[in-house]
Amino acid sequence: VLTAYMLAESDTARRKIEAMMLTLLGLWSAVGFAAPLIADDELRNTLIGGLATLSSLLLFTSPLSTLAAVVRVKSAASISMPFALTQVLCCGLWSIYGLAINRMFIAAPNLLSTTLGVIQLGL
Repeated sequence: VLTAYMLAESDTARRKIEAMMLTLLGLWSAVGFAAPLIADDELRNTLIGGLATLSSLLLFTSPLSTLAAVVRVKSAASISMPFALTQVLCCGLWSIYGLAINRMFIAAPNLLSTTLGVIQLGL
């Protein structure tokens, strides 16, 4: 996330990243306080896994917010290629790991994020 913030090419992009991170920090803080109060292990794991999935998807879909501009201007200059490449490599490896241990909370968001990264690289 820090890398995405540092590579952001505009103040608007940085503000979006800041807003996203503050929102996620708030959600994770709430879960951190509430999780010990949930007696059912499966429910607690589902809640934490769901929030982790949401966090991952927010992070890796955020560069696609410029997709309309990329298509309109016919230039992918607003997409960070180092971030997209890192996304494909990192999420691809996590996808393989998630599938290997049969954990969909790991595999599913990372498969989607890998696909989104490939789309970004294709632009």
